Amino acid sequence: MNADPFRTESAPRVDAAVPGAHSFAAALCGFLGSTAAATVVMVLLSTL
Repeated sequence: MNADPFRTESAPRVDAAVPGAHSFAAALCGFLGSTAAATVVMVLLSTL
């Protein structure tokens, strides 16, 4: 059925794994962003 030997059936599996990777990246960015924001607030409060 598939005439192209380089086109494999693993492509949908790679696409299926991408939402998990994006979810992890979004969670990591959110965590780092909130940590940085909390650090900035703590530094600003300590200068008062």
